[in-house]
Amino acid sequence: MNTPNSVAIGWVSLIIAGGAAYYFAKKEINARRREQAADNRRPTEKLEWWEKLEQQEKEKERHSTGKGNTSGSSRPSG
Repeated sequence: MNTPNSVAIGWVSLIIAGGAAYYFAKKEINARRREQAADNRRPTEKLEWWEKLEQQEKEKERHSTGKGNTSGSSRPSG
């Protein structure tokens, strides 16, 4: 059943499987990052989450067609 030897074999196999999964996932992620950097699709600056939200809001305002209220509120202004 659960002898010390079988428990050790189980843990070793789990560690090896986890390490292999980490290695191949990291390899794929790094390849994707290199590809995005080569295509200039990856931003070079590192932003905090709130800075990203502010940047996205500014882009939405810039790309708006000018119809209606662009302040983000559903109430009419005035």
